[in-house]
Amino acid sequence: MGAISAQVDDTQVTLKQETEYPAEGSVKLTVQPERVCEFSLALRIPYWSERTRVTVNGEKVGGIEAGSYLTLQRRWRRGDVVEIQFDMRPHWWVGERECKGLVSLYRGPVLLTYDRRHNEMDPDDVPALDATDLRLRRATPEKHGAPAMLTMTAQGTDGRRVRLVDFASAGEGGAPYRSWLPIRKAGRARAFRRDNPLRSHR
Repeated sequence: MGAISAQVDDTQVTLKQETEYPAEGSVKLTVQPERVCEFSLALRIPYWSERTRVTVNGEKVGGIEAGSYLTLQRRWRRGDVVEIQFDMRPHWWVGERECKGLVSLYRGPVLLTYDRRHNEMDPDDVPALDATDLRLRRATPEKHGAPAMLTMTAQGTDGRRVRLVDFASAGEGGAPYRSWLPIRKAGRARAFRRDNPLRSHR
């Protein structure tokens, strides 16, 4: 939660944000202008969020395109609410060469990582996941050590449960970890391009 204020022409406008992003995909923005005024509010829609939902005061907004900005042009009144729901389905980047057969797995903008501290297996013994039946579930962080910002569980193809944490929290206390994970049926690697979304941070 947080707020920011800015001057729009001669009107003070405050935006109040309520969210647990990037752990969750919902964002609520409350617009609080000193008085009714017209301006554009540009919302960044990440390239990975293919099914973004945006409403203004409960009314659905169209024209949403991943990897671009959604511009909301209107007369804003105090208490107007913009709600955004990003697409938090898992997506991945297929490895090549020494990483062939492995993927970098993401939930929204967060790179997921296998951390030995949260699991029973060594990083080299991680069971493969199935891309065609990949279900990530939010899990309670481990009580020992510093809690991870995000902890998810997935089922390995051999039935074993795998706990994955956000990359920023991995390796706390010196535990071994890996971010390239074995996933079956993940598809072909994408050809390298200088304008690929992971490189341009869209």
